[in-house]
Amino acid sequence: MCPINALANHSQLLHDANHSQSHWNTMIVCNCNCLKERDLEDACRPDICSAEKLYETLGCRFKCGRCIPYVQEIVMEQAVSLQMA
Repeated sequence: MCPINALANHSQLLHDANHSQSHWNTMIVCNCNCLKERDLEDACRPDICSAEKLYETLGCRFKCGRCIPYVQEIVMEQAVSLQMA
């Protein structure tokens, strides 16, 4: 392998590693409402105990429903985090 290509590969690997750590929570969870994981986490409050309530808080509603299990998981994880804070 040419040293220039090796350096380019190494630089790309470092770039990917740094960006994967800082952008992990920008994953789109709900395509229908274009909601990212971070949007959902930020909207969680202690009184929100279901995915439906979280969507209501955001002014949205479920459409296709494929995101419901993951949204519910986020709600439960955030509830635990908020109780521990």
